[in-house]
Amino acid sequence: MAFEQVRQVRVADEIAKQIEEQLLQGELKPGEKLPSERELSKILNVSRPSIREALHKLEARNILRKDPGGSAYVSENMGESFTDPLMTLLISNQNAPFELLEIRYCLEGLAAYNAALYCTEADKQNIKNRFEILQQNYDEKKAEEEATADIEFHLAIAEASKNAMLVHMMRSLFSVLHKSVVFSFATFYTKPTVRSYLPDQHRDIMNAILAGDAKLAREKMQTHILSVDKLLRENHQESVRNKIVKSRLHDFE
Repeated sequence: MAFEQVRQVRVADEIAKQIEEQLLQGELKPGEKLPSERELSKILNVSRPSIREALHKLEARNILRKDPGGSAYVSENMGESFTDPLMTLLISNQNAPFELLEIRYCLEGLAAYNAALYCTEADKQNIKNRFEILQQNYDEKKAEEEATADIEFHLAIAEASKNAMLVHMMRSLFSVLHKSVVFSFATFYTKPTVRSYLPDQHRDIMNAILAGDAKLAREKMQTHILSVDKLLRENHQESVRNKIVKSRLHDFE
């Protein structure tokens, strides 16, 4: 029978571990402000020097950052491993939007399925709140705000899936996709008949999740992703045709 020596865990390391777990579970998000050292000391029932040491360790690893006033925030760069120089080259490829949608089809189908199975009442309320914000921006025809709200709605579903890896992968993808999503929404405004069914698709996804119907939630999400793919492909083809026409007209000048 073999035993391993029991190692004493430093209080600061345990505090840092708890903060890391909050990040992995999506309870803490990029850019979010942490409670003050005094508040953390009371919450965790530890000394302020231990809190300070833990925050310093996380800051040194670029997990946290501090402002001039000493407040600690989750780094905005958390989960952006997809935004390295190679990804910058990949997204300049004309096929990139469609390849990313293929990834979203798989990941978000799983996210919707799991969200329907595992979401809490708090998760349900968060999804409903983000849907209402999305709907409001849709009604007011604010392209950039709607694009951001759309991303937040999809992330709320990922967060409700209780799959930490999936949440961080989705955040990374959307950090790359944001400008593309804004452009897509601006394009959709020129096609009112197309835009009319997008809110209904989001509502169908939400209702399936709230009802706990995992298979229907996955189906509705994947139908939505396929619809977006179809719209982008139609717009791409139209753009190519317009360029050809302009080029031919230029020959007659």
